[in-house]
Amino acid sequence: MTYNQFTIYILRDDKGFKLLMCAFSKQLFSLLVALCALEIVVSPPLADATTRFAEKEKIRLAVLYFENESITDRERLDAFRKGIADTLITDLGRLERLQVVERERLDAILTELKFQHSGLADPQQATKLGKILGVQFLLMGSYTAIEEMIRIDARIVEVETGLVLKAEEITGRVDDFFQLEEALVLKIASFMNVPAKEDERSLSARSVKHSFAALLEYSRGIDEMDRGRYSEAEKAFQEALKIDPGFEKAALKISELQQKRGKK
Repeated sequence: MTYNQFTIYILRDDKGFKLLMCAFSKQLFSLLVALCALEIVVSPPLADATTRFAEKEKIRLAVLYFENESITDRERLDAFRKGIADTLITDLGRLERLQVVERERLDAILTELKFQHSGLADPQQATKLGKILGVQFLLMGSYTAIEEMIRIDARIVEVETGLVLKAEEITGRVDDFFQLEEALVLKIASFMNVPAKEDERSLSARSVKHSFAALLEYSRGIDEMDRGRYSEAEKAFQEALKIDPGFEKAALKISELQQKRGKK
């Protein structure tokens, strides 16, 4: 904000402190001191993130749909927003101290409240959704795929304060997506003080050799399913199985669809 001959910029450092950077005239020094004092009172240092997680017996987390920031082949990769969330929800949900909101519940809330998916990139909208879901933390982020490479950026946000507690980035070949996703899950688990047990350290072992192309078809299938277009969804899941016959999640979704449509 600007006050006569000086400008104050209010920022926040990575530990949650508010900082004041300013260009000021000598005559207004006393006002600056008063403002700094006010900032110190209003924004006391936040507790260490590790302490936050250690104090909670159960940690309630929601994984939001990631933003598609791909420039090329954007439309084909758009449904992956749901696919990556679905994969992270499955793997994080295996960790003992985490209570992760199911993707179907998230989508139902988004539809009911008419949230625009693009609006989830807005921290205020995201934390509002977090409060509705009754969670303490959000996992949100974005992905960019260029030819054979993919980059995933993830952020852990505290719902109560809206602060980004941790940011992680992983980059690699799309064919190695499941190994990359597993590495991201283990990083998140470590930061949130929910270290994986030995039998949980191979969260993605079941899918290490799965095809990324099959995952994209699976992602398209769950998007069509959410929209109530069951025939299109089944075609996408069938295509995922055609590409990768061992893609168990696609087979489970086909069974789920058949139950919805009254088939045996």
